[in-house]
Amino acid sequence: MIRSSKTPLIAAPKPSEGRRQIKSAERRGRVLAAANRCFGKHGFRKTSVDLIASEAGVSKGLVFAFFGDKDALYDAVIQQTLTAWTGFAEHQAARFHDSPELELASMFRGSFEFVSHSPMLRMLMARRDREIQEKGRSLPRVERDWRSRIAEVLQRGVVQGVFRSDMDCALTSFVVHDIQHFYLDQMLGVELGAYDPAKMELALQLILQAIKAPAERSGTRQHRAKRAAAKTVAAKRKRPLGSAR
Repeated sequence: MIRSSKTPLIAAPKPSEGRRQIKSAERRGRVLAAANRCFGKHGFRKTSVDLIASEAGVSKGLVFAFFGDKDALYDAVIQQTLTAWTGFAEHQAARFHDSPELELASMFRGSFEFVSHSPMLRMLMARRDREIQEKGRSLPRVERDWRSRIAEVLQRGVVQGVFRSDMDCALTSFVVHDIQHFYLDQMLGVELGAYDPAKMELALQLILQAIKAPAERSGTRQHRAKRAAAKTVAAKRKRPLGSAR
């Protein structure tokens, strides 16, 4: 007689358990989103756990069950915001990896675009909340990483001959970052609807012109001169011929 060996079966999770996990993740996401809105609008001190729970449509006890306390929830919101910000800017810039100039421009513009839609990031960038310095431990690290990312793009542009060969990429990354922050502060210092992106765009174009390789700038001037000459010739051809006397 041949004895059949039986492999022990692993019990599959019950459908009810899977539904509970999905529901729990969905409610945790609602709490995080509500906290993001409340902290971004009122700041840390003026935002209560009761307000967040009410905004999320859950009990106060559930908020504590997910995050432990208000401080931990604030840290989670900061981390989520910074991750979303850098992820958005990276996604925008990735389209132009083969062109350092366009990639740098996209990284510069991307922050302004994301900030305009994120009250919490506006709070972080402006550092209006006292707790930002104490609890926003991720912010300095993210800013360092962002400067390193800028320096990497600048260095690639130098290697490709697009940017000036005598440029100190590390130092220039600080300058680009500081200019970006200056205009972000200008943006955050007024009502959102009053922000004029033309100033930011002009600053960006000045940066790009300053770091371009001399041959690139010369080529641009020659191209513009040729276009102007072509327009002059075309205008002369359109003029009616007068009779010579």
